[in-house]
Amino acid sequence: MQELTASVGSVVASASSFEELEDGVFAALCEVGRRESAAALRIRDDDLYAGVPSGWRVKDHRGRRVLTRYGSVEVFRRRYVDENGATRYLLDESLDLEKRTRVSPSLERLLVTLSADVSFRSAALVVSTVVGTHISHTAAHGRLGRAGKRLAIQGAQAASDLFDLGLDPGGTKDAKRLSCEADGTVIALQNANGRRGEVKLAVFYTDKGKGLGAVHAGFQRASDFWGEAAAAAASHYDLSSIRDCVVAGDGARWVRGGLDVLPYSHFQLDPFHIRKAILRASRDHTFSLRVFSALYADGFGVAEGMLSRFASEHPEQAQDIEDVRGYLATNGDGLWRGGCGTIEGHIDKVLANRMKKRGRRWSPRGADAMAHVLAAQRSRRPLPCGGAGPGGCALEDSTREPGSPGLGRAAGRT
Repeated sequence: MQELTASVGSVVASASSFEELEDGVFAALCEVGRRESAAALRIRDDDLYAGVPSGWRVKDHRGRRVLTRYGSVEVFRRRYVDENGATRYLLDESLDLEKRTRVSPSLERLLVTLSADVSFRSAALVVSTVVGTHISHTAAHGRLGRAGKRLAIQGAQAASDLFDLGLDPGGTKDAKRLSCEADGTVIALQNANGRRGEVKLAVFYTDKGKGLGAVHAGFQRASDFWGEAAAAAASHYDLSSIRDCVVAGDGARWVRGGLDVLPYSHFQLDPFHIRKAILRASRDHTFSLRVFSALYADGFGVAEGMLSRFASEHPEQAQDIEDVRGYLATNGDGLWRGGCGTIEGHIDKVLANRMKKRGRRWSPRGADAMAHVLAAQRSRRPLPCGGAGPGGCALEDSTREPGSPGLGRAAGRT
């Protein structure tokens, strides 16, 4: 303690600015923290040695370095051989410290959280500045890729537990009338069969004023997406309490997949997309508003007549008007007025702001990983970082961070 006091005093006495003072004091505190942590870990390893299981023997001592929020800490501990001949590190196991990992769970969580909001390069730069040690952008997207993969495994397992095994997902909130809105956003792809693909998003709520209850996003097939989405909803809501469930969307075929997994569900064509489609075809704000009002006040027949007359008066737009008429006719079961219309805002806030900016391209697995992380953050679910995520989802860690799962060779640009 006296040494720390002296170090801080020396920094304060010699600092020419408060920034220099702050940097110096921070460096002094981190240096002491690293040294004291290493010493305390040796003591803990000694304590564990006193209670080593019978049949184990010490093979040797091994050191490793783990990058923490206060710098690189040396972890020097005994390596054992257990009664089965397997190599074990009691200290690592007692701290749930993964094999070969170079980043602490706390620092990993910080990297993943930042990478979900800003580019991997920016996240790595911020964290490098905070900890005073260089962290590459490949480490940032490697950690996010791993967290997203873990979330995807958890989601698939939850869907299997719910639909295959019939296990109680644990949701308790009453949801007599549950609303689900679903939509997608198109992103640029790399290392894929096509140049573009759609990331899907579903949000659940009982009262818009009280916010969202569950969120799911993924770059997935519709069947897999809806299985995980329903499981996410069931972990929050008591699905047995549902008596009316609205699945709202833009009429895309995959959106109706929610009707197969959510009880007492029926489809609603999102009024936002109806207004948008009519306006795009007619290019007349006043006319589109009149048709939209007539659709809900007088029914599809009246609105269809208005569209037909407009097409005859504007033959150059006849095909566009016919497309809108077909769109409304195809989704006739969803032409009823209801309280939805939040999905577009969530598409921007949850997905588009991070995944659609200029120059950003994603591999399919990378897009799915990012979508899962963004949805977890939006619904305030804990991120599975460190030795094992929530629900015991432990994965083998790829220590070759530049080749981390799913984020592609150009991930550093995203």
